Amino acid sequence: MARTVEVSDADAQKAYDAKRERYTTPEKRAVQQIVFPNAEDARKAADRITASTSFDAVATERGLKVQDLGLVAKTGILDPDVAAAAFALKQGQVSAPVQGHFGAALQSGTALLKVTKIEPEKVRAFSELKAEMKQELALTRVRADNRRYSRQGGRRTRRRLAA
Repeated sequence: MARTVEVSDADAQKAYDAKRERYTTPEKRAVQQIVFPNAEDARKAADRITASTSFDAVATERGLKVQDLGLVAKTGILDPDVAAAAFALKQGQVSAPVQGHFGAALQSGTALLKVTKIEPEKVRAFSELKAEMKQELALTRVRADNRRYSRQGGRRTRRRLAA
């Protein structure tokens, strides 16, 4: 005899809350950086930017390149000090000189960072996922019953998923 597996809204909500991170896309930022040969050059460049020289113009004046890190989550920036500095900025804002590790070789240096875009964290709402959560829980319960059935030598009450 088969019986239906019922999953309450409260159980689905608990499962959603327990796995909320799974349904969250972290905040991302489009970050640019100019890496300087020394801290003094970075400080002077920061002063020029404060005096209304553009980020790109400062790089060009010094023969340096603006490196585009792309749209990254905080965890996508390898140096924690650089990540903290980038995620403390508002869109369009330029950092003070930041000591850190930069580039593919993660060499020590000093940089100025600029955030050109901020994409806020996105969380899929429970209401959007409720049916999926109930289906997932029902399937988990059926599988648990099947494991118990196998261990008990075949004695079981068959369950079926609720539609």
